[in-house]
Amino acid sequence: NGAITRELTGISGRVTAMETRLAALDPSGAGGAIIAGLQSDIAGLKANIGALQQQAAAAPSPAVTFAVVNLAEAANRPGPFMVEFETLQSAMPGVPEVAAIQAFARTGVPTRAMLQERFSGLAPAVRASEGAAQTSGGIMGWFRSFFADMVKVQSAPDANGTSNMAVFLRAQTKLDQGDLSGSIAEVAKIANPPTLVSEWVASARSRLELESRVNAIRGAM
Repeated sequence: NGAITRELTGISGRVTAMETRLAALDPSGAGGAIIAGLQSDIAGLKANIGALQQQAAAAPSPAVTFAVVNLAEAANRPGPFMVEFETLQSAMPGVPEVAAIQAFARTGVPTRAMLQERFSGLAPAVRASEGAAQTSGGIMGWFRSFFADMVKVQSAPDANGTSNMAVFLRAQTKLDQGDLSGSIAEVAKIANPPTLVSEWVASARSRLELESRVNAIRGAM
């Protein structure tokens, strides 16, 4: 808004100066051509003024901008952010994109850093789920589990394989690269996921949805 206001002031000053000069010119002789040129220039500048005034009217107020920035920052912190939500709701009343994040503001959503920290703790549960699958796989599964426990040697999972641990490793790689959506897609492939894994997926999806809704609020500005 400040930049638009300064530009409007500058253009308005030029128009005033041109109109003052125009009033002093003699329309007869060479003055007629100068007057015509000035009138054309003034018309063009006034058109620019109209366009800038429309931009100024459409631009968000400083209060709205401040409220959106504060909410975006709060949404990237752990815990509820109802104060920031209510401030934005007052600044942008009746905007559906704002109302859509009320539930998130009330409860808060785990941050990406928290999700990454929790993810590393899922490995034992995923590994245990593979052992349970082997045990439930009939007599041969029982023998595999029995001898694995005796030898205590586990081969490293193939990252290109289809086992739960292989899927987990691929999800870990994508998460480390900042691809939360891709990591969720991989984790969703884990067969018979433990409760901890399902809870992580639900939290991660909430984080993505909140980020999407905050972007929608920016667009609604």
